[in-house]
Amino acid sequence: MNGKLELPYKLMDIETDDERFTLSFKSFRAHQDSFSIKRSGLAGDFEVYYKCSGMENRFECDLTAANLYYFYYELDNAWDGLPGTKPVAILESNSKTQERTKMTFRLDKGICFINGFFKNRDNIYKSGIIFDMEIDCIFIPEILASLENFFKGLEEIQGHRNFL
Repeated sequence: MNGKLELPYKLMDIETDDERFTLSFKSFRAHQDSFSIKRSGLAGDFEVYYKCSGMENRFECDLTAANLYYFYYELDNAWDGLPGTKPVAILESNSKTQERTKMTFRLDKGICFINGFFKNRDNIYKSGIIFDMEIDCIFIPEILASLENFFKGLEEIQGHRNFL
């Protein structure tokens, strides 16, 4: 990766016959210095794209690299089917006041049921999308590979693997 991430970086691109959901890392936040990057990692903005019959929208949402890293870890465990783990992975923001972002992947017999909501950061979270999708589990390795490449790129740029 050579310490570069081409932005926007698609973290997941899920498409069915009549819906498409894309989550991307849009940009790095301005005014980060080497001290803040070493202490807590790079910060950036995440963007949601959602399209279905009669609707198409794109907006920034409330996520961090840490939120995404926890999700990656859960999805990898769910996909591996490790004993004692549930076949569920949840991506959610950890804002203290209200839920702004939550997406659940539930794996069951070769099918992945995805549902969630994302609120629009640009209008102070007053609107957003709610969706339910169903995909074949064969797409999970592609999502995991994209997330792993993203974290490898962040690690190369910031010099450590601290995404928390």
